[in-house]
Amino acid sequence: MFPFQEREIPFCFQNRNPQQNRILKISFQNKSIQFLKNKNYF
Repeated sequence: MFPFQEREIPFCFQNRNPQQNRILKISFQNKSIQFLKNKNYF
């Protein structure tokens, strides 16, 4: 479960081809999760 909805992905991640967009979303989600883990939210 991610702490944000897909529509909240930064605007710079829009306007790209779907494959690249999907990779960027996954990367962004992973970074967010890592950040939250580091902050002991999980």
